[in-house]
Amino acid sequence: MFHLHYKRHEAAQAKKEAEGQNDVVQALRRDLAGASARMSDMAGELSDKQKQKLEEYAEKIRQQDDELAAQRKQLIQLSALVDEQCKEIDSRDDVLSKQEKALMKQKQNLHKQGSQLVEFKEKIAEELEEQKSQLERIEQEVCVSYQLSPVWEVHV
Repeated sequence: MFHLHYKRHEAAQAKKEAEGQNDVVQALRRDLAGASARMSDMAGELSDKQKQKLEEYAEKIRQQDDELAAQRKQLIQLSALVDEQCKEIDSRDDVLSKQEKALMKQKQNLHKQGSQLVEFKEKIAEELEEQKSQLERIEQEVCVSYQLSPVWEVHV
């Protein structure tokens, strides 16, 4: 159960991190668009050396933009994975809860059956004692009958 809670917490943190990085990517893109517009305006006023530097910077920016796009794609995939893991954790948690309830019910049934078994044993013991007593009375009556039978035969 602790493992599931830890995984859920870990997944939530990864999702928050992905969302935070997505915000950073969006801010960088806005900054890039603004810088690109300013560079375009300034390009007409620059020397050839400055224009070459500007092109190098523009290429670096494009590369960074590509990297950011790849990271964003990766973040989206991670976010989907986190969501999937959260659903799986919830599903496993539900299964575990159901199993715990079933186990508790079985435990209660076993306890109830144990109590009934004790009651049945006590009843059987009482009935055996009573049958034993009845058997002893019958044996005594039979003995008395046998003892009295010669007396009856003499009188008859």
